[in-house]
Amino acid sequence: MAPEPLALLRGMAACRDLLPVPLVSALVGLEETSTVSALRALRAAGLVTSDQPPRLTGLVNPERVLSAMDDADRQALYEQAAELGHQAALQDEALADLLLRARPSGAPWVSGTLRRVAAACRARGEHRRAVRCLARALQEPLPADEHARLLVELGTAGCLTDPDAADRFLVQALHGTGRHGGTWNRPTAADLLLARGDAVAARHALAAAYPAARDDEQERAALLALHWFAENARLDESGLEGILSDMPALPAVPQDPSGLAAAAWQAATVGQDAARARNLGLAALDFPLRGLPLYPRLFACRALGVTDEVDAAHTGLSAALAEARRRQMPPLVGLALLFSCELHLRCGDIGRAARDLAMARIEMPISAWHPTMAPAVQALEVRIRVARDQLDAAENIAYLDCPVGGEQRYSWPQLLFARGVLRLAQGRPQEAAAELRECGRWLLARGWTSPGLMAWRPVRAIAHACSGESAEAARLLAEEQRLAARWATPSALGTVDLISGLLAEGDPAVRLLECAVQRLRVSPAADLYVLALAQLASARDRLGERDSSCSLQAEAAQLAAGLGHTLMHDRLRTDR
Repeated sequence: MAPEPLALLRGMAACRDLLPVPLVSALVGLEETSTVSALRALRAAGLVTSDQPPRLTGLVNPERVLSAMDDADRQALYEQAAELGHQAALQDEALADLLLRARPSGAPWVSGTLRRVAAACRARGEHRRAVRCLARALQEPLPADEHARLLVELGTAGCLTDPDAADRFLVQALHGTGRHGGTWNRPTAADLLLARGDAVAARHALAAAYPAARDDEQERAALLALHWFAENARLDESGLEGILSDMPALPAVPQDPSGLAAAAWQAATVGQDAARARNLGLAALDFPLRGLPLYPRLFACRALGVTDEVDAAHTGLSAALAEARRRQMPPLVGLALLFSCELHLRCGDIGRAARDLAMARIEMPISAWHPTMAPAVQALEVRIRVARDQLDAAENIAYLDCPVGGEQRYSWPQLLFARGVLRLAQGRPQEAAAELRECGRWLLARGWTSPGLMAWRPVRAIAHACSGESAEAARLLAEEQRLAARWATPSALGTVDLISGLLAEGDPAVRLLECAVQRLRVSPAADLYVLALAQLASARDRLGERDSSCSLQAEAAQLAAGLGHTLMHDRLRTDR
């Protein structure tokens, strides 16, 4: 082919019909008369259409047309095409198509264009293209703050396509510096790492990043609190001693929102002072959301749920979820939904719990989570299935093979508890007791003694009682009674009264069940309140108090139907 038609063909192949022919001819250095004759030759060869504007025909493979060029010439052609497109005010999406093939130019408009296109792609769910745009933008020479922010954006976009690579970008961002758009880069990167579940990587990077944050006390406080959360996950301890020895402890009275959230969760897990945990959690939520890490805030809401302050917890989770969506951060969206699901289960609202779990699966498929989070997702699904009397489906989920690294890690006790509840519902109390014993062992090894976290002792007491081991059941209930009296929330006190009443007989059983009804009536645990009503109705029926029994049973059945708790509702309907 003659040089001029070949040059025009290569220019059109590089631009992919994104630029008009006059600009393409200027790109390859053709005069107007030469362009007319070159187009005529290309049409005659069947390579360009006769339409206006002219386009390449289906016979042309742009990559093959350009493959014979020297690599440097081809890259220069792409770069010049992108620059011409920018001067011609080409739309961002079209410019991105050109930039993805071009070499870095250092032009100030390139990074912004690619980031805008990436944001639009993520909004449409085109995460792979978003990652390509951000990775290309990262090749441009950028100031340190913008480079770190771009690493955060790349880590956020990549968590749904290549989570391990996304974590590596976030770790790199933790070694960066500064703010971008009013948001700290380092705390944001740690926020995302922790939300996805990679606490080990977060601990390493935070321990290295903390000393460098000496110029901003607020950032420094946020990094310290985030490190506490990463350390609190207690995963693999190997190789960390030398790094972690220089990290200070949390302040006794934190003043920053992330520190307050950490202190609230710590108080909620130890289980000694519910009022302190509640006050710390509420204080953490008093700070505005903008610019703050969301992971600690989610745990502040979780702590409030443990203290029965569920209205504030729901409000806080809803606000954090909206903010996570605004920031387009899937791991934080997914974690907010998982915590919301857990909170609805705490309140016995199975319908809303199932809705939140389904939404979490859409936002963060199981493949997008770090392996340490897989047991938490399984546990919630199992508990919902058990409540809906779908025991076979629950067993299939409960005993799925965990991803490598997921077994016996951060969320492992949640799955053990769910398995124990499942085995008890299946009428296999000895297996239930074994699962719950292991659940308790993990929680106690971590120092998590609070009766508000999981009711593993009362449920295990039922399992032992069903197996004829009444002494062990009594020991567990006595221990739970001691801890619940110290924690003193209506849910904790009402739960131990309810289980004690279930295992007692005669007048003591009635008195315990009456106490359980009184306490659970003012607690958020609506499902336990329903169960207490039903058991008290049965106890009074045995005493011949027919009218009182029928009234209690009717109230219990009505409440159970509204909770979506199929198993409980069907049993109540049968009993009636």
